[in-house]
Amino acid sequence: MSHAEKEMVLDVRHLRTEFGLAERPLVAVDDVSFQVRTGEILGLVGESGSGKSITLRSILGIARPRGRVSGEILWKGRDLVPLDEAALRRVRGREIAMIFQEPMSSLNPLLTVGLQISENLAAHTELDAKARKARAIELLDMVGIPAARNRLGDYPHEFSGGMRQRVMIAIALASNPQLLLADEPTTALDVTIQDQILRLIQALSRDLGMAVILVTHDMGVVAETCDRVAVMYGGRLCETGPTADVIGDARHPYSLGLLRSIPRDVAPRTPLYSIPGAPPALNALPAGCAFTARCPVAGPECLDVRPSLEAAGRQRQVACHHREEALAHFSAREAAQ
Repeated sequence: MSHAEKEMVLDVRHLRTEFGLAERPLVAVDDVSFQVRTGEILGLVGESGSGKSITLRSILGIARPRGRVSGEILWKGRDLVPLDEAALRRVRGREIAMIFQEPMSSLNPLLTVGLQISENLAAHTELDAKARKARAIELLDMVGIPAARNRLGDYPHEFSGGMRQRVMIAIALASNPQLLLADEPTTALDVTIQDQILRLIQALSRDLGMAVILVTHDMGVVAETCDRVAVMYGGRLCETGPTADVIGDARHPYSLGLLRSIPRDVAPRTPLYSIPGAPPALNALPAGCAFTARCPVAGPECLDVRPSLEAAGRQRQVACHHREEALAHFSAREAAQ
C-alpha cells in the first residue's frame, strides 16, 4: 500500500508550545505541521533542545499546565488541543501511547512489572484480574522477554536496560494503541540492544498497523527505521520528506550537517566533522532562520526573514533561503577530502 493510500490518523497543524510569561514567552515548538498515517514510522530528528520531546508531550497533552499549546492536533479528525484533562485521559494510553526516554526513571521501582502492566490494563480495558494477567504474559512474550510468565513478579532493577525498555514497550502496547510516541527509546543502550529495540518497533508497526513517531538525534537510526523523516531545529521544521530522499539528497544545511557528522570511510586520525556552535537558547531565537548563527551559507536575510517550508520535489519540503548554495558547499567539502 502506497503512502497516499494509508489512512491518516494524526494531522498536526501549526503547533506552538510556549512556556514562561505570556508577555515574553519561551517558544519551544513554533508553527510545526506534519501528518502520520497508519502503519507508518515518522522520524523526528535533531539535536538536544530542538523541540522534539516537547512536540510529543504536546500531542499527548502532558506539556500542560506549565506549557501553553495552540494550533491543531487532529487525532482521527478530532482536535485534542481544546480537550480538558478528563477527555485527554480517555485518549492517552488507550489510543495514543508513549515510550519515555529512560525506562528506569519511568518504571516504578517499588512495583513488579506485572503489576505495572496490569495497572495500565485496568485503566484502559474491561479485563478482569485473570484476563489482565494472561494479557500481561502475552505482552511480555510479544516484546521478546524470555520466560514471560516467570518475570511478572520481578522488579525493574532485576531487568537489564534493554529488557526494561521492552517492559516499557509492553506497557505502552497494553491497550492496543493506534499511535506510539517513542522518545529516544534506545538512549544509553549498547548498539546490539539498540538494533533489537528498533527492529521490534518496526515489526510491531508492520504487524499491528500501528503508526509511530520516533524521536532521535541519530540520522543512522532514521535511515534504518523510518518511512519518513522531519528534521527539527530551534523548535521548527527545516526539512521533511521520505527517508530515502532526505538521506540521499538532503537540501537544508542543517540536514546536510547532521549527515556529514556520521563517520564514513574516514582514514585513521582524521578529525571528524561536527556542526560548529550550539543550538540557540529559547530566549535568543532570531526572527529569521534559527540555524543562521551556525550556517556556512547564511546571508543577511536569514537573520531577519524566516524561511517557510516550500516544496522541493516529491513529498519533500525545505525551509531555506540558500538551499543550492548549501548543497554546493558540502559537496565541495567532500570533494576536497
